[in-house]
Amino acid sequence: MHWVLLALALGAEVVATSALKAVEGVTRLAPSAFVTLVYFVSFYFLSFALYTLPVVIAYPFLPFVPLFLLSPI
Repeated sequence: MHWVLLALALGAEVVATSALKAVEGVTRLAPSAFVTLVYFVSFYFLSFALYTLPVVIAYPFLPFVPLFLLSPI
């Protein structure tokens, strides 16, 4: 279950990072609120995943999986 929560956290981070283009320097309210909400969801799922996964295991996935998934975009 903890791997599913980590995958949900990573998926939410990918969605939020992709949506950063629409924020346009925090001048548009709706995209800014969406990005904030999705990052909150990402950290929420990550906090539950870290109950059972050690940080040493979960941390390497955080920067590299979204980078790998967003690099073709």
